[in-house]
Amino acid sequence: MTVNRIIAAVLLGTASLVTAFTFAVAANNMAFTTMMSGLACIGTAVAALKAPSGRRAWGRGFLGLAATLLVMPFLLASALGQQFDYHTAQSFLDDETALSGAIVSGLLVGVSTLFGMVFGAISLVIGLLLNRAPAPPWQPPQDMPRD
Repeated sequence: MTVNRIIAAVLLGTASLVTAFTFAVAANNMAFTTMMSGLACIGTAVAALKAPSGRRAWGRGFLGLAATLLVMPFLLASALGQQFDYHTAQSFLDDETALSGAIVSGLLVGVSTLFGMVFGAISLVIGLLLNRAPAPPWQPPQDMPRD
């Protein structure tokens, strides 16, 4: 176990934990939030620790972070939709605070989705570049005539 793999697992596992926790808090369900955050953190850390080299550990860690960043905004949107289910259209029309809360929540979901997609795409590209296997050494073709 190299130090590089341990550092990648700790740093990127913590980043996945924080990202998952921030997105899953909107679900208003602590069991769901704890489960999603723990799964994101442990999955990213284990993937980084099982890598054959330090470079691939960083790549796998960034791939785990990208998965968290790309999936969590959709879970946030579904949790927000579940909260809107409890309100009727009539309560939105009668109460100005409910309507303004709905508008602000919709804007926050849009901003978090944009944030998740941009940084998720960046993490995905970094993870794919770092996780690729090195090219095999060049060997001349076997059917080439020798002088």
